[in-house]
Formats: sequence, C-alpha cells, structure tokens
Amino acid sequence: MDNMIKAIFSASPTNMTMAQALQWDYNPSLISIPVFFVSSMGNGDENLVVSGTQLQEIFDAVPDTVTKVMARRTDAEHGDMLSVADGYMTAWRECHFHLLFLYLSL
Repeated sequence: MDNMIKAIFSASPTNMTMAQALQWDYNPSLISIPVFFVSSMGNGDENLVVSGTQLQEIFDAVPDTVTKVMARRTDAEHGDMLSVADGYMTAWRECHFHLLFLYLSL
C-alpha cells in the first residue's frame, strides 16, 4: 500500500529557526496529508521551542489544499504536550483511521 502515513499529529514542533540551527531542517510546505499542530502557551514553548507566532508560520507554510488544524494549550508547558494533548491526538488518529477504514470498505 503506497502512502502508508495518512495523517500527522505534531506536538510542539521545533520552530524553523531553531530547527535549522540544530540541523533538523524540515519543510512544512511539503506536507500533503492532514496535519494537526499543537503547542503549549507555557514558557518552554513560548520562549524557546515554538511561540504562537512561530507555530502560525509553520501552519501557514502547509499548503491550503491540505486539511490542517492548529491549537495551543493553556495551563501547560512544553514537556506536558504529549500527555495533555493525548486526547486530541487520539481523536485525530481515530478520525483518520475511521475515514480510511470507511474508504477501504466501499
């Protein structure tokens, strides 16, 4: 089966400038499948990993033809994003799993 990855969930992605400095370059304009970006509004994200403005830049770089969602979690820090965003990640995965299952069942 080609294109095995059907959707992406990105918890607190590294901002583009920091990613380049760390040689972790990535290009969100190449994303062609549904993507959900989430980050915290805590100091770790806001002042280091990915601020709201930086997350918006990443989001905006994804083509408008791609289903994309962005959210920021209040009352959380960068290190909390895998656990506090778990419900969103699970719902995103389940939504796309069920859509794929429905498509394959037709």
